[in-house]
Amino acid sequence: MTRKGVWNLQQVRDKYLQELWEYNINLFSWGNNDAGQLGINDKTNRSSPTQIPGGNWQISGAGNNESRNIAIMDSVYGIKSDGTLWAWGENTFGALGQNSPGPSNRSSPIQIGSDTTWSSVGGGYRHATAVKTDGTLWSWGYNYQGLLGHNNETNYSSPVQVGSDTNWSSVASGHVQTFGRKTDGTLWAWGNNGHGVLGQNSPQNSRYSSPVQIPGTNWSEQYCSNQSTVTAIKTDGTLWAWGRNYEGQLGQNAPQNSSKSSPVQVGSGSDWAILARGSGERTRNPIAVKTDGTLWMWGSNAYGQLAQNNATPGYSSPVQVPGSWSTTIRPAGTGYGRWASCIKSDNTLWIWGKNNHGSLGQNGEVAWETSRSSPVQVPGTPWSEIYVTGNYSALGIKPNLTPSQL
Repeated sequence: MTRKGVWNLQQVRDKYLQELWEYNINLFSWGNNDAGQLGINDKTNRSSPTQIPGGNWQISGAGNNESRNIAIMDSVYGIKSDGTLWAWGENTFGALGQNSPGPSNRSSPIQIGSDTTWSSVGGGYRHATAVKTDGTLWSWGYNYQGLLGHNNETNYSSPVQVGSDTNWSSVASGHVQTFGRKTDGTLWAWGNNGHGVLGQNSPQNSRYSSPVQIPGTNWSEQYCSNQSTVTAIKTDGTLWAWGRNYEGQLGQNAPQNSSKSSPVQVGSGSDWAILARGSGERTRNPIAVKTDGTLWMWGSNAYGQLAQNNATPGYSSPVQVPGSWSTTIRPAGTGYGRWASCIKSDNTLWIWGKNNHGSLGQNGEVAWETSRSSPVQVPGTPWSEIYVTGNYSALGIKPNLTPSQL
């Protein structure tokens, strides 16, 4: 018991550790490195975590589902604690934001411009979208079917502002779609509307080259799959999905290919907490954590990526992944629809699915293309974030803590 306004030693320690976890971290990467996306100044694949040079990378604080300070696909984006934005990997169509159309790939981080006010970034197929601290929205790279939101289909090799609104809070980019959430809880989408993924209850072959609102309010976060499926949680803890249902990824226990062009609720529960960050071309597996720390997946299981320790082809409604998982750290789901990863409540990192290019991080102990249908631990602790890509690469974050700081 302490008097009002007086901090005890435990409170001081917790606050100090939280600041360290947010701003004093190390980045590690492994897996495929054909475009230099591991950020370690070469193009050699790695089958175990290797540290990326540099520091002062910024990550979202515990329980903060708003910020997304790392985005990773074939191009990787990261925001440092000083608000600068950095990129590496593939530069096709100017995806790295260097005012160059490419294809000059980068195998180590390079700064995008000189701005120091970036707060959130979402990376998709050869393009990226980011939010600044003033609430403005920016995008660059490949503009296929208007996915940059500029009301045209012109490619841009450096950031260009989307509209004039100043109330954007977070973004998520898919293969040929982009989604953004505003501070008022509204959710917006633009790009290709294949399978009704933009949630407009409109023809599935339509497209939108500037943001259109998805029905409903009080959206708290969204997961964008690159197989034209979106999953989102509302502030009341309910889970919703729409778009393509090719392998049951809408969670409706419905026949395959029964697409939905507007949001439908997944089950009746109101205890959903966080969703996986979208990543990976041909992603087919939504991943979500409930408030009780249980982890759930559904969709394709061709490579054991649902962690059910079986060869069942897929599940069209959520199934639980064994273990006690963190309710504040996002799972990472599933590159090429073949592998997934999540961090447990004890900050150990676990991964499962197919091992292309060493993506399971097992230091060569799992043969190339060998599948794991239940979680295997990635060496090292403690882990504080995990990201996977569509091209069999992974990026993990560790807090840079010494024994004396613990």
